[in-house]
Amino acid sequence: MSAAYENLRVYKAAKDMTAYFEMLIRGFERYHKYQIGVDIRRDSYAALILIAKANIRSLRENNLRLALDKLLELKIKVDICAEIKAYRNPHSYAVAARKVSEVSKQCEGWLRSCENPGRQEKPAREPANRKSLGAFSTSSSGMRKQEMVPKGSVSDGHYRH
Repeated sequence: MSAAYENLRVYKAAKDMTAYFEMLIRGFERYHKYQIGVDIRRDSYAALILIAKANIRSLRENNLRLALDKLLELKIKVDICAEIKAYRNPHSYAVAARKVSEVSKQCEGWLRSCENPGRQEKPAREPANRKSLGAFSTSSSGMRKQEMVPKGSVSDGHYRH
């Protein structure tokens, strides 16, 4: 039986991030693996658990704030790993930073929605079926009517050769 938090996008992203760090830290040199690597693993697991606990409405805001704190610590440690050249693959830093940033943004959005429950989000852009086509409008089904086809276009099924 799956828990309700397992369907959350933010939980899935945090789980993916945690699994990525597990794989990444395996490639660290011994010193980094057992020093900063342990901290990164601990922080990523802590953030994952706090996000899962945030699915309980009464604990949501507090757990999201704590998760954001852990994610900030994690971002700093990921940056330090780049400075000390702990990553074997030069692209690992970019991937790790992107994963932490993605989870942080999702947590921040969830926290904002908790703080402003009555606020309706405006869509980022106009839906495709409502976009303006300039002088050529569409019917309610989204299809152009025959008389609305632009001049010079192929409307009768005839093709230009």
